[in-house]
Amino acid sequence: MKFPRSRRIQKGAEFAEIRRQGSSHAGRFLVLGYAREGARDEFSVGLITSKKVGNAVARNRVRRRLRAILQKSVGSKIKSGSRLVLIARNHAARATSDQLEKELVWLLHRAKLVKPKSS
Repeated sequence: MKFPRSRRIQKGAEFAEIRRQGSSHAGRFLVLGYAREGARDEFSVGLITSKKVGNAVARNRVRRRLRAILQKSVGSKIKSGSRLVLIARNHAARATSDQLEKELVWLLHRAKLVKPKSS
């Protein structure tokens, strides 16, 4: 299942703008680049998996896992208006889905991109 077109970052210029204007945090498996754009109602995301991650099968598996994590568990917690670029590192292909999810949640908390809990 794909993200809606409005939530995908696809153009190289958009990736470059987020990297230039935004900030980033790195973990063992992922690098999170982000920028905030307050006017948007929802977050948008772009995924980068280079050939350093592995062959096409490994890269596609990492992308599928990240999309599933964003859709099922993490996506509802991300602040609206956030623009994210997730860059998979070399070890991402050997990581489990749970490890990727924990690291993504940790990076989002570190970047203060998680919605506050409503009581």
